[in-house]
Amino acid sequence: AARLSAVKFELPPSQRMTSVKIEGRQKVALAVSAGYDFQNLEIQGRPHFDLKFFLLLGLMTYGMVYTFIAKKKLYDESVPKLKNVEFLRLLFTFGIVAHHMTPVIDFFNEGWLCVEFFFLLSGFFLMITFKPEKTAKGFVKSKIIHFIPLTAAVALFNGKIALIPTNMLFLQGTGLAAAVPPQGWYLGVLFWVSLFYFYILKVFKPEISKLTIALITFFAYCAFKNGWSNALLSSQLIRGLAGIGLGCFLGCFWRSADGKSGYAGKTGVYTVAEIVFLLYSVGLMFVKPLYPANRITAVLSFAILIVLFVLKRGKVSQFFEKPFWARISCCSFAIYMVHENLIRDITFTISDKCPVLAQKYAFVFVAATLALSYLLGLLARRYVEIPSTRWLKRKTEIKKDA
Repeated sequence: AARLSAVKFELPPSQRMTSVKIEGRQKVALAVSAGYDFQNLEIQGRPHFDLKFFLLLGLMTYGMVYTFIAKKKLYDESVPKLKNVEFLRLLFTFGIVAHHMTPVIDFFNEGWLCVEFFFLLSGFFLMITFKPEKTAKGFVKSKIIHFIPLTAAVALFNGKIALIPTNMLFLQGTGLAAAVPPQGWYLGVLFWVSLFYFYILKVFKPEISKLTIALITFFAYCAFKNGWSNALLSSQLIRGLAGIGLGCFLGCFWRSADGKSGYAGKTGVYTVAEIVFLLYSVGLMFVKPLYPANRITAVLSFAILIVLFVLKRGKVSQFFEKPFWARISCCSFAIYMVHENLIRDITFTISDKCPVLAQKYAFVFVAATLALSYLLGLLARRYVEIPSTRWLKRKTEIKKDA
């Protein structure tokens, strides 16, 4: 038995507590006395059989064998992509996975800033792929086809069936609904902010739309820097408005610079800049002396890194501009959506059973978790994301033709 101590409950005078439930990696129940005396409570409980732990472990084993011998491709090479940017997407996804390991491994970790990188990237692609003839219905459909399969699958796996409707409406992250998985708040913010900026780009003239987005981005970053949030806009929405807005201007810059010699320079200069900003962008999140006092500095570093890679003037960006890097990065979104289960149900369990692994061999433990999260992401992409998106596309096309 374990003794519960140093817990304080503050309730309104008109209410009283009649039961206590503690949830964790062990299921426990508390016996409450008739006088509701919560002093020196004994927690009677025992470890339960965690089915999800063995299920995930089995999927890992299966994935290691099948995924690497399967002949079916997980990446469509016919779709034009900025392959080096896809590599950055995988790299920063691993940053988020490492950040969520903080409860297990005690090390300086500000990997949550990787979300700012993804907001920038989303705004960038929103701008470079924007076409005035595209309808809002088509824009929403593309987001639904891309996001819904893994959102629903993760919610079902976690037994959060009641949250599926609100998450399928992308209300997570807006302050109106809880997210499943917890990091899924990003999808709700990404959906509504992207749709908002899409309408601005579609309705207004280019000059007015850019000015409007610039003003929104400026005030959103002011709010983000000073920690402002209110009942109307959650802090997550403010982060999305700021990051996606700035990403839109990165897309404008790329459109003006792509293929023009005015931005050309010595390859060596670009190569050095790419190395510096790549190392700094990663290091500022995991090396304490590099962590900036102003978070906006991190955002600017991410923005410059994206610009350098999409220009492809240096040796580093050119090295990662190969189909191989896009192929191994194709499951980045799947990793983002499913890694929380891996960390909670496998990594935490292993660290409980063998704490020496997390303490003495922290680097190996983190590397193993990243490798397992990659395998789980491959499985999720192969068996959930790809077949579901194909089915949804087929169904929507049939309805359109009908």
